[in-house]
Amino acid sequence: MSRSTTGPRKSHAFTLIELLVVIAIISILAAILFPAFAQAREKARQTTCISNNKQVGTMIMMYAQDYDEQLPSGTYQFGLGWMGQSYSYMKNAQVFKCMDDPTQTFAATGTSFARYAASYVYNLNIPAYASSLAAISAPTNVILGTEGVGDAAEITQPAEYSGSGSPPASYVMSMASDGLTRINYRPDGLMAPGGPQLETGVAGGYTTHTPPALPYSIWFLRASAGGRHGDGAVYIMVDGHAKYLKSGAVSVGKPATLSTDPPNYNTFQAAGTGNSYQVTFSTN
Repeated sequence: MSRSTTGPRKSHAFTLIELLVVIAIISILAAILFPAFAQAREKARQTTCISNNKQVGTMIMMYAQDYDEQLPSGTYQFGLGWMGQSYSYMKNAQVFKCMDDPTQTFAATGTSFARYAASYVYNLNIPAYASSLAAISAPTNVILGTEGVGDAAEITQPAEYSGSGSPPASYVMSMASDGLTRINYRPDGLMAPGGPQLETGVAGGYTTHTPPALPYSIWFLRASAGGRHGDGAVYIMVDGHAKYLKSGAVSVGKPATLSTDPPNYNTFQAAGTGNSYQVTFSTN
């Protein structure tokens, strides 16, 4: 009988250079794919935010139909309680929360109800200058609401204030703004530093200052972007539809006198509804 001279097969191990090559390839793939994954996640959150805003717009339209086409005016002061007014048409406080908004829901001290994160901001020009649907001639490009940060509002049990003067500091309600100024900051130490702020980026031509050099400016800019979602934010229009817009397409400020008026940065006036901006806070 002949004996095989073939010995045991030797295992082949990776050399150091081969291991380094494999690691380098994995690192390159990770560098390519991880940003794509992050962008896909952010796109999904943006889509969810658009859906939330669409539901909020529908809630307000339902409210208006029940009140002779009058839009929410808030409680005590323009815009302060618009979420509380429209809440009963959905009864879901979470629809007012954007996934990218770091504001947290919490229980208010000394009360039996919670303050919910309120990620969206009402256009204060609507109750101030055109509270009814019929008073707005271009509902498809007049802003009803947009995005904010730092506001935790009493949505499910909106506080009523019937006294004179300003309400107590504990009254924190849903924010309203014309894109430049805030009206319901309550310095009770329970909100983000500086109070509620817009999270839309620098809009309407106010691009020479970051943020604009205005005494009551409430701009909030992320370090790496110009808005909550990339370089823009989500907006609700008066007809109830919602869409994502870059900040430069939005004109902010007080209502224009005529629909053809350009923005006036000296008087903080927004462009009219018939001007070149895609959307405007103006009601004319």
